[in-house]
Amino acid sequence: MKKKLLLLSFALMPFLLNAAATEGTVIENLSEGTLLERVGDIESLNGIESLTISGRINGTDILVIRNMHNLKAINLADASIVEGGQPYYKSYTTKNNELGDYMLYDLGLEQAILPRDLTLIGQFSLSKNQLSSIEIPEKVTRIGDNAFASNRLSAVTFPPSVTEMGYEAFSENAFVEFAFPPSLKELKSYILENNKQLLKVTIPGSITEFPSDICRGCTRLKQLILVDGAEDLLIFLLNYTFFQDYPLEYIYVGRNIADSGISEIKYPTAFDNILTLKKAEFGNITRIPSFLFFNCPKLAEFNLPGTLESIGGSAFESSAIEKIVIPESVTYIEYYAFESSPNLREVDIKGPLRALPVGIFADCNKLEKLTLPSTISKIETGSLSDTPIQEFRCPDDLVEIGDNAFYGCKNLERIHFNDKLTHIGDRAFQNCSALKEIYLPESLTSLDSYSYAFSNCESLRVLSLPATLEKFDIFSIVGSINIISLISHAVTPPTVTEDFDTRITENCTLYVPDESYALYYLHQYWGKFRKIVKLSEYTGIDTVTRDSTPFSTGNGKIIIPEGNNMRFTIFNMQGQVIYDGIPTSEIECGNGLFIIKTPGSSHKVRL
Repeated sequence: MKKKLLLLSFALMPFLLNAAATEGTVIENLSEGTLLERVGDIESLNGIESLTISGRINGTDILVIRNMHNLKAINLADASIVEGGQPYYKSYTTKNNELGDYMLYDLGLEQAILPRDLTLIGQFSLSKNQLSSIEIPEKVTRIGDNAFASNRLSAVTFPPSVTEMGYEAFSENAFVEFAFPPSLKELKSYILENNKQLLKVTIPGSITEFPSDICRGCTRLKQLILVDGAEDLLIFLLNYTFFQDYPLEYIYVGRNIADSGISEIKYPTAFDNILTLKKAEFGNITRIPSFLFFNCPKLAEFNLPGTLESIGGSAFESSAIEKIVIPESVTYIEYYAFESSPNLREVDIKGPLRALPVGIFADCNKLEKLTLPSTISKIETGSLSDTPIQEFRCPDDLVEIGDNAFYGCKNLERIHFNDKLTHIGDRAFQNCSALKEIYLPESLTSLDSYSYAFSNCESLRVLSLPATLEKFDIFSIVGSINIISLISHAVTPPTVTEDFDTRITENCTLYVPDESYALYYLHQYWGKFRKIVKLSEYTGIDTVTRDSTPFSTGNGKIIIPEGNNMRFTIFNMQGQVIYDGIPTSEIECGNGLFIIKTPGSSHKVRL
């Protein structure tokens, strides 16, 4: 009878083991090296799918666990790993409170809860499993190379203790989002390699160096967050096209990015030529380096924070931005910062810039509205070339307009010079084919030889030279052959060294000071004008398209009717603009003779 019962118990053993696996195998108060005897025997190991252990385990116990070939879940929260026992994998042995190298490697685990008192997770310790989530114990400071590689992880929880993470630590997983712990001190290469579902990565403010290859093979990466921090961030561009390999749509930059000091950097930053990027945001940064978002043709939205002090060269060149507001904090901008931005329509610069940099808005072929601070003293080479602006008013402090500054601005109709301008560069307004009238300021003393400043301005009808002009370059108006009125206020004829174009001398009226009529008439070059007229006879009226005046006069004032929305430009008889704008009531001009121009008509009035 006893023999029959014993046989029956052996027959039922698989059933009992399966029942235990369903409920989970729980081993409490384990002493190191005794797991096998607590489980039963070697044959019973394959029946364990879920295992919970409390107590102390060493290499011998880990070896037993590694022989549970159907193990899917392990809970070691209340277990302590201690030294001793047999090597658990090849020659690897256990150390106190360490999940050693290869310890749970390639077991097919779907769930794992690690010991609470763990301080280190070794290389390959949990790689090649089926884990979908993991919680790192609160005392762990280091995660080794490939520690969680080749799993199915989509979630991981880090404690504030983790300061080190090895190469490929979380490579080949299923993360959609991944945020590195804020305590991390360094990023190693390939940490997130081949996470094919990864959409968003967050880099903490503790990181100061960012290798270019941490996300290699993450072909769906769309968001990169560089969290605010006190240190500059160095991005290593061993492969300068690194970020261009990803469909990034959003980048947050919370720290300054260093643009010098690293020999491996081919370009100052890694974000240029990202063809998919749509939006960039900045934290409390102070500088934007050169080429930061160069040639990001879909970048239509970015903010410039109030802490920003400088913008590097070509930083946003060829972007899709439509409106730019540069805050008051910005005091310096480098060359070509926004060049060739095809959608840019409006720019408002609030900061106290001293110069409008070389080519800053060149080829922005939709730019219509530009607001500059009064502090601008120089418009540098090509700053606004080939833009469609219609009107330009010189800032109060402007002294110099550089070479090619407005070259090819085919829609530019009006220029309002200030009283400080002393220099207009070569080809500054060349090919401004809509420009109709130019009244040069008294502060200008010369147009240098071969300047071509106003050449090929096909619509130019009136050119007024100030009394202060000592030298006039005839090449400044080469090709501007439709000038009707050339007005010189200089008592002494300005020096010229070449003959004027005969098409100008034949068809244009030269107006000169009354007392200097003879000097101009007898001059070697000025005297070749077919028609020379005294300034007292100048009316400033080319054509009159209607007789009725949209205003009345009285007591030295021009009275504007209610509801007026027309622009008025008023000239004195010296050709100076004394008013330009849309008045709502009256304009006080004083007594004298004035030319008033409104849309579609010109009027000569005496007040």
